[in-house]
Amino acid sequence: MKKVTVKAVALSFCAAVLFSSCIGSFKLSNKVLDWNNSLGSKFVNELVFLALNIVPVYSITMLADGVVLNSIEFWTGSNPVAFKGEQEINGEKGSYIVKQNKDGYHLINKMTGSSMDLTFDAPSKTWSAEAEGQSFKVITLVDKHNAIVYAADGTSRNVELK
Repeated sequence: MKKVTVKAVALSFCAAVLFSSCIGSFKLSNKVLDWNNSLGSKFVNELVFLALNIVPVYSITMLADGVVLNSIEFWTGSNPVAFKGEQEINGEKGSYIVKQNKDGYHLINKMTGSSMDLTFDAPSKTWSAEAEGQSFKVITLVDKHNAIVYAADGTSRNVELK
């Protein structure tokens, strides 16, 4: 009886969280589900669905959506997964146009017209910035728990990602 009660409470909690309209759009999870639905017959979809649950792809995307992406969507009003090539961002210090390119982003300050490129180098796992002819490293991803962050003065610091 106790197991049934615990399961009922857990399911009720999950339903309250998942079916509430204030939690975000779960764009990443929906993209994986849409991809699965586009594969073909219902038998193929079911096999892929089971495989993605055994490997825990669905669980990982739900966690990423629930903890990171939907939080970003709540605070900024847009979900990074929903990004469609170009977007206007309004910040405390002005408005910016963000354009996606093959290996990063091009940012333009709407007030000054100045621009900056953020580029990701996959082999070194490093994000770099280039502005006004100068290029500098911003962050290097060491592994899934650690990164190296570079300061403007050229120093670097190891940080733990949580």
